[in-house]
Amino acid sequence: MENNQLAAFQNQRRNLASDFSTRKANNTFARAQSRRDGSRSESDTRRRFKRNAPKVSQNYASRGLGNSGVYQRALQNYTGDYSRDLGRQIENRYSNDQQYSMNDAGYEAEYNRQIGQLDLDKARMIAETAQGITGLRPLMG
Repeated sequence: MENNQLAAFQNQRRNLASDFSTRKANNTFARAQSRRDGSRSESDTRRRFKRNAPKVSQNYASRGLGNSGVYQRALQNYTGDYSRDLGRQIENRYSNDQQYSMNDAGYEAEYNRQIGQLDLDKARMIAETAQGITGLRPLMG
């Protein structure tokens, strides 16, 4: 096997490793941004709920409906909407995180597949070179 062929295999190997590292780094960065954005969104939802809860109560109390069924229903709807929205945000953040984990696993599997194929190609080339040398022995005496 010639030196330039070995160099080509090494170059391909480095390129695969570089591409894999870049994909993993980009995925890690995107995951961190997604987690940050999800946390901010959840925090904003909690803050809005805490700020607006007194307004909901005051609105009904100022109209004399503080102990009414209408007030109770409005409060249930308000807290229910908050719980639903927050639950969806947490679910989305978890789902996004799972997607980033699947991306990582996919990148690693593809890298391993490509490295395995490269190693098989190299082994085949070495075997073909050895076979060629063995075939020349009778001619060389």
